[in-house]
Amino acid sequence: MELTPIKARGKRRRGNHNTTITPILNKKLKAKSKSNRRKLPKDKPAPEEKKPDLEHMPLEILEQIFFLSENVNLPRASHRIGKILSGYSTKREAFISGFKFYWDVYLKLEGLFYHDNFDPDNHEFQSSLLAYSWANIQFILECWDMHYQRRKQAVPGFIGTLQCSCSDGNVIKRPSDGFRDHYAEFSQIEHVNQHNYQSLFQNMRPHYHTRLHDRTRIPDSLLTSPLDDEGLKKLFWLVRSNIELSPDQTWEVTLQAFQHATPSCSRLNFTAVRLLDNMSTFTTWPLHILLEELKRLESLASALEESFINLDPGTPSLPTQPDKRRDMIGLVYIRAIIDNFCCYRRTIHGK
Repeated sequence: MELTPIKARGKRRRGNHNTTITPILNKKLKAKSKSNRRKLPKDKPAPEEKKPDLEHMPLEILEQIFFLSENVNLPRASHRIGKILSGYSTKREAFISGFKFYWDVYLKLEGLFYHDNFDPDNHEFQSSLLAYSWANIQFILECWDMHYQRRKQAVPGFIGTLQCSCSDGNVIKRPSDGFRDHYAEFSQIEHVNQHNYQSLFQNMRPHYHTRLHDRTRIPDSLLTSPLDDEGLKKLFWLVRSNIELSPDQTWEVTLQAFQHATPSCSRLNFTAVRLLDNMSTFTTWPLHILLEELKRLESLASALEESFINLDPGTPSLPTQPDKRRDMIGLVYIRAIIDNFCCYRRTIHGK
């Protein structure tokens, strides 16, 4: 079909040729016309079901995953998981889960709750739990008592091995009662005088009751810093469980622990010294370290002996003044440690 000629005013025609203008379609109008077309509905794929991740699991399920995996890094996986697993009851159940097998062995109940030859190799889990600051001696004894009460309720007629008398004649009804009685007996120092100090390192092993995994690690914080009363009780609980030093806890670490326990005669922590001796600490020291510490103790003892020149050597009791009494007890213990070091020097190093 031929285009219709359009006449344009003001244009001069040249000859007999007709002037034609070809119309140009507007691209915008063309695009708009396409957009106005009806779109046919397309089939949408079914939405995929979202699987719940650890962060959105209920506390009960997340706790069981934590207890069974025995992975202390799980609470560190995210802030939300750490917040969920940071409750006091969760910490308590995690501690009981890590130690209950060995407590049942002590209670002679392992045959009722575990199959034959069951031995959880969870020393890393135990070591990690003990290293936390919230795992103090009060927390440990609370967990021990709770597990003991649960076993009494679960086993009909169960009496347990705790039905014995304390040193004061009272019956031990909870593990914590026995622990406190044994600790008081072990740390008792008031009966010491200048005549019986030689027997301090004889027959003084603590009563071994509970046992931990053979490779459970003593927290380094109990060896590298001065011990307060809570830390001393926690170390006693570990030694009482027949725990030993790890291979990497060498004489450098134990030397630091010994120096913290013996800064001076008046500030001597003889209970800590005895616990270190229970772990055979001094037998691993090199000879030059043993001699250096022996010299240091001799200087401490000599300084104190000058203040007791007028003390009657035949007096079986200690001075009545608090300061003098404390200094004399420190001097007696220093002499006991010196004698013990000399014994190690002769038997181990032959010098």
